[in-house]
Amino acid sequence: VHFANSNPTEEQALENSAIMSSEHGDGEMLQITPDDTILFTKVGNELIGTVEIANVSQTNVTYKIKTTSPEKFRWKPTAGVLAAGASTTINVMLLQGQHISTANRDKFLIMCMALSSDANTSYQGIADIWKNTPSYSTSVEQHRLKCSTPVNASGEGFKNGRLSGNGYGPDADRQISQFSSKVNELSDATRRLEGQLKSLQKLQVFTLVLLLFTLIISVGYIVKLELYDEPTETCLHKSLQ
Repeated sequence: VHFANSNPTEEQALENSAIMSSEHGDGEMLQITPDDTILFTKVGNELIGTVEIANVSQTNVTYKIKTTSPEKFRWKPTAGVLAAGASTTINVMLLQGQHISTANRDKFLIMCMALSSDANTSYQGIADIWKNTPSYSTSVEQHRLKCSTPVNASGEGFKNGRLSGNGYGPDADRQISQFSSKVNELSDATRRLEGQLKSLQKLQVFTLVLLLFTLIISVGYIVKLELYDEPTETCLHKSLQ
């Protein structure tokens, strides 16, 4: 498997680390969903797959995505930074004019590594970090994903097993940007709902504790009144005698 922009030495090292990269342990920095296959589905006249990557570590990480056939795909973002606990969605588009069936033989490599607290996280800074770090470095975590396209792709936008069209242009670029924006909006809405649910749970616990405290105070007050009234009634009874 040859990933673009990798020299032979890096490729040999990547092959030697195939087992390590395919069997993710408890100490991994990224959680990939789906974890082994990019599933492409028809969106309009395009075939698009999505992958969500989440930073499950306690530190900031930088990530980068490669593919065995960069001439066949367009994906966004290609690299970036994830804060601890943050996530993002990678949108992958199969370019027009490509054989759909052959895309199943292609693979994507998602790499990540921890960032120091003083790391330059600008676009150029991240580019320089990856430029100066070999892919086979022990500090780089790797996740390999296969591609899976529809078995029987037909209808508008498909011709003879290919994605039809005049090539990749501004319209397709706008479509993937819009799709990416919608997916990110859904992810943000989900995270907001999760936050609201957690806040509601905390409020319920606080209310329950407050009610329990009020109940204890009320019972204590009633018991105190009964203990106070009993001697008074005894004295009154004796005086009447």
